[in-house]
Amino acid sequence: MENIKEEIIVVEIVFWKDKGKQQITIDLFSVKAEEIIKSISFKDNRGNEKRELDKNQIRRFYNDVVVISSKINNAKDKELEFEKQLPYLNMINAKVAYSKARKLITGDNFSDYIKKSIQQVNDLDDFKVFCSLFESVIAYFGK
Repeated sequence: MENIKEEIIVVEIVFWKDKGKQQITIDLFSVKAEEIIKSISFKDNRGNEKRELDKNQIRRFYNDVVVISSKINNAKDKELEFEKQLPYLNMINAKVAYSKARKLITGDNFSDYIKKSIQQVNDLDDFKVFCSLFESVIAYFGK
C-alpha cells in the first residue's frame, strides 16, 4: 500500500507585516505554522493520519538550521558569519530534494514550505524569523 500524498496545498508564507518597522506577520508562528503542518498531513488508504515525512526527518532539517544559527550567534561579526552561512542554508533545499528522491519525503508541501521560506531569507533579521517559524512548525509537528 502506497502512502503518497498527491495534493499540493499552497500555504502563503510572508515573514514581515512591515520589515522597516520590524513587524513580523502576526499569525506567522501560530496560524501559518499550523497550516504548514496541516499541508504535510494526510490520511492513508486505511484512514490513518500520516505526514509527508517523519519526526526524525524534519528534526534533521531543523538541526541543520540550528547549527547555522549557532555559528552565527557565536561569531564576533554576526552579519559576516550570516553571509558565510547563507550557502549552507540554501543547501537545505538540496537535502530536501535528496530526501524526496529517496522517498523519505512523500509529497511536495514540505519542500515547498522550505523553498518559499529560504527564498525570503536575505539578511540576518529574515534568518531569525525563519528560525522562529521552523521552531513553531516543529512544535506543531509533535501535536
